Amino acid sequence: MAKSRKKNGASATHIPAFANKEEGILNAVIETPSGSRNKFKFDEKLGFFTLSGVLPEGMVFPHAFGFVPSTRPRTAIRKTFL
Repeated sequence: MAKSRKKNGASATHIPAFANKEEGILNAVIETPSGSRNKFKFDEKLGFFTLSGVLPEGMVFPHAFGFVPSTRPRTAIRKTFL
């Protein structure tokens, strides 16, 4: 009988939202870095980032896109940032 593997609980969505709550410093997870043609998205079911799109050659994302971890309102949309 094979032993079952224990899953690692680490996930980009389980990082605390605040790095230092007293000083108001937030943690942020960058999904798509600035200067990249690739748009990534965090897949909660898989537990890692997946490629969700690619811009045409010669075009890049001018800003980084991401989210504040551990924020999930009732609408199921995370607190995102640019």
